[in-house]
Amino acid sequence: MSNTPRRLRAAKAEYESLAYPGDLAADIRARAAARPPRTRARVARRLLAAAALGLIVAATIAWLTPRHARPTPAPPAESAHVPPTAWEWPPGLGAIPAFSQMPTLPSDPWSLPPGLSFPAMSVPWPSDFLASNPSEKTS
Repeated sequence: MSNTPRRLRAAKAEYESLAYPGDLAADIRARAAARPPRTRARVARRLLAAAALGLIVAATIAWLTPRHARPTPAPPAESAHVPPTAWEWPPGLGAIPAFSQMPTLPSDPWSLPPGLSFPAMSVPWPSDFLASNPSEKTS
């Protein structure tokens, strides 16, 4: 048989024999007693310091953040381009017709030009529909 169980028992005995050299509870109490007690003034000072630090950080961020300032208009630059004094008719479009040659508005705006018509269409009114279907009438 292997010697694994014997080695495990030896390791367990060694582990259980280990101990803190002294009184652990007394040492912890002594260390805590050596520390100054937390007083309200001390806590208030720490809170005030934390608030001041936060205010400094917020002010720094606000100062470094770019602001949306209105851009100042640039002074007009002098250019070599001189705008024309009068409007010129583009070449290739022909001459402007005289005012007497312009078409006039029709006297009846609902009339169509000659040769243009729409096919006849019959749309029944709701009253005509109800007259032809008496079972659909509502009282």
